[in-house]
Amino acid sequence: MRENIIKHKSRDDKELSLYKWEPENKKNIKGIVQIVHGSCEHSGRYRDFSNFLVQNGYVVYSNDHRGHGLTAESEEELGFFADKNGWEVLVEDVLEVNKLITNDYPNLPIFMIGHSMGSFIARHYAILYGNTIKGVVLSGTAHNNRLLLKFAITISDIYIKIHGNRYRSKFINYLTYGAFNRKVSSHRTKYDWICIDEKVVDDYEKDVHCGYIFTSNAFKEMFRGLYYITNFKNIRKTPKDLPILLLSGKKDVVGNEGKMVIKCYEKYKEAGIEDLDIKLYEKMRHEILNEVGKNEVYEDILSWIRKHLTID
Repeated sequence: MRENIIKHKSRDDKELSLYKWEPENKKNIKGIVQIVHGSCEHSGRYRDFSNFLVQNGYVVYSNDHRGHGLTAESEEELGFFADKNGWEVLVEDVLEVNKLITNDYPNLPIFMIGHSMGSFIARHYAILYGNTIKGVVLSGTAHNNRLLLKFAITISDIYIKIHGNRYRSKFINYLTYGAFNRKVSSHRTKYDWICIDEKVVDDYEKDVHCGYIFTSNAFKEMFRGLYYITNFKNIRKTPKDLPILLLSGKKDVVGNEGKMVIKCYEKYKEAGIEDLDIKLYEKMRHEILNEVGKNEVYEDILSWIRKHLTID
């Protein structure tokens, strides 16, 4: 597998760091996978999964979001999206990467895989630009309570007004990411909720580009994004013929152990999505692509992509 890190300018000339994984031999490439990573992590963590896809004939692209990974220009930039409309900026960045892919491979289908916050971005993307992709896989997603989201936006606004956009509130973090770990029975680290595999958790904890606290502005923007994608009027704008696959661990606290994933599935079903599948994995936590037994997840995704390569 060949790995390249590309610098790609988005619409506002912001330079994004973009990973591209491709086969050494570019003959017989079957399709493209565009990965949208989660919050407080980066695209480099998808190297193993991308290697699997490359070995099976796919090229993989994944940009580090603003405020994440190599796109963040300094430690201070980690966890900050933009001064205005940060959530929409992230969605538009994904569109710009999609345009780059289309330019590189104009005749190949593009499948999007979004994990966690990346699944929320992918859901927003599908509402606006679903016609640019062949299908979307949502990993570790959830349909959140809209009243709680409104409350979270208000709390974030209060912190922003008092302390500014770039203030990092331990209280908001405690209510969100901190709450995830409190739902896990054993607390070896602050991040046990992401994975049963202790090595994955330890590597995450050691990674300087993982586990930092979002700025109050970024929290507000993410909550705004969630509020948008849980509005049924918006869900109904998702193309009815866009294939959607929802995958999650049954021990994933982000999706309330499957309940909020099923809720998301039901909303898509109600909206008339014609090709919709869901699978929950026993004993797996949030990061199913890194979890013990991840090969089953890899194979399920590959099988689903192969199936939809043949559908016009």
